[in-house]
Amino acid sequence: MHPSPLRQLVLAACVMACHGAIAAPSTVTASTSNFRYELIDLTPDDGSAPWISFTERQSGMTTAISMRIPPYDSEQKNTRGFKELELRIGDNLAWGEAGPTEVSSRVSATDRSSLAYISSDLQFVLAPHTEVRFWADVSIVAAQDGNDESASAAAGFSGEFRDQVLGVQSLHTYLYAGGTDSVVGTVTIGARTSGQQGMGQLYIFANSSAWAGVSPVPEPAHGTMLLGGLALVGAALWRRRFGAPSGLRRAGR
Repeated sequence: MHPSPLRQLVLAACVMACHGAIAAPSTVTASTSNFRYELIDLTPDDGSAPWISFTERQSGMTTAISMRIPPYDSEQKNTRGFKELELRIGDNLAWGEAGPTEVSSRVSATDRSSLAYISSDLQFVLAPHTEVRFWADVSIVAAQDGNDESASAAAGFSGEFRDQVLGVQSLHTYLYAGGTDSVVGTVTIGARTSGQQGMGQLYIFANSSAWAGVSPVPEPAHGTMLLGGLALVGAALWRRRFGAPSGLRRAGR
């Protein structure tokens, strides 16, 4: 049995009304915290104690939100210093916070792309014949609602260390999560010197990004026109099936 034209009209109205709904936002949070280090004396019998000196501490933060359809408008904020940075456009959010040895980022996207790149930069000098090991705890929680969304983050260490004999040593290690995954763990990386001091730069970072597809949401005027059009079509179907209402019939009929 086929549904009546009037029932088809009601079903179509429901579908069209639901089509404008916005899916849950795509979100992700990331943090790198509890920074610590250990020094190892590679020549314990030489009478010199190992040491490390952090010569400069600063942060770098970038937040940006951009449209994913023409005209691809975007807005961005940048700053340095140990503080918070927030950018919000509608229900889209890009947020970050940096401290001397810990960083956090959080983004949320409903109809745009959002990103937050947050880092705390440590420059250091390491004593001769010394090894250093760095550790930090990482937490990432991602959530996306469907295939037309994305949420991902990476957090950990980056940078490099230079020794005149041993050359350049990478300080790059991180944890990653995306989609609907979560990860909690520890990252660790190390460097060592030969017979002279070495210099390095360590970035403690938490980078988050998310984007969500654009759902067509009718404007209020479009909704009024839609309802008016459905009413006219419904009236026409009613007259076709039951005839015109008695008050509208021609006299003498």
